Amino acid sequence: MHNETISNEQNVYMYNRKRLEMTGIDDVESFNENEIVVRYQEGAISLEGTDMKVELFSSETKRLTVTGVISCIEYFGASLKGKNKSWRKGK
Repeated sequence: MHNETISNEQNVYMYNRKRLEMTGIDDVESFNENEIVVRYQEGAISLEGTDMKVELFSSETKRLTVTGVISCIEYFGASLKGKNKSWRKGK
């Protein structure tokens, strides 16, 4: 990935929808091959796709790498902190 410094800055780097690198990630809340939910300073992010795998997560550097076919990235605000996936309608 780009810079190795630890930062709360949240960035997304997508490579042909088959590899996703993120910075500023505090925790991986849940994951399976179709959905990965992560927490960052301002709330939660849901990644949806197929054959997805968490290749790397470091709580020290706050970096996440996901491979698979990524079809959707959805952000949820700070009001969702502390809640689980049940806050998502229809899920």
